[in-house]
Amino acid sequence: MNDTPVIQLRDLRKRFGAVAAVDGVDLTIRPGEVVALLGAQRHPEALRVAADNGWLLGTA
Repeated sequence: MNDTPVIQLRDLRKRFGAVAAVDGVDLTIRPGEVVALLGAQRHPEALRVAADNGWLLGTA
């Protein structure tokens, strides 16, 4: 089986003003893996998925 990651994030960050919504997230998903991301309140982390797919604008 191919072990090359299909998704790989390194040091993902997203801020809204002074608030860090995502701060330094690393994630590697390989073929065949199923992953669920849960936040502090056990809600799916749609923000991480949106940032990874380029649906959010980057911050400088």
